[in-house]
Amino acid sequence: MKICVIGDAPIGTRAIQALAHAGVEGVMAMAASEVQDARSHPPFSADVYLMALATSQQVQKVLTGNQGLLRMAPPGSTVIDLCSGDVTLSRELAVQTRLAGHHWL
Repeated sequence: MKICVIGDAPIGTRAIQALAHAGVEGVMAMAASEVQDARSHPPFSADVYLMALATSQQVQKVLTGNQGLLRMAPPGSTVIDLCSGDVTLSRELAVQTRLAGHHWL
């Protein structure tokens, strides 16, 4: 299983450390700006995306749009929102994620 941690919030660093300690292979980290500029990296190929961003608005920015994760990630990917942001916006993003053919936690 390939896991991509997006963002540099402290929870992302802790998630990477915990995954490494557990022996999980295939973990990569990306800055939010790298996701938004799909020309700067190869197509997304992870199974799980951990959104380690500070706000729900940042999560929304990474997920949506022409170069957003919802369009670039393989069908059936799982998006896990680790931020403690706006519950209403998170619920909206959950619906958008499911409609795009992905899973949301």
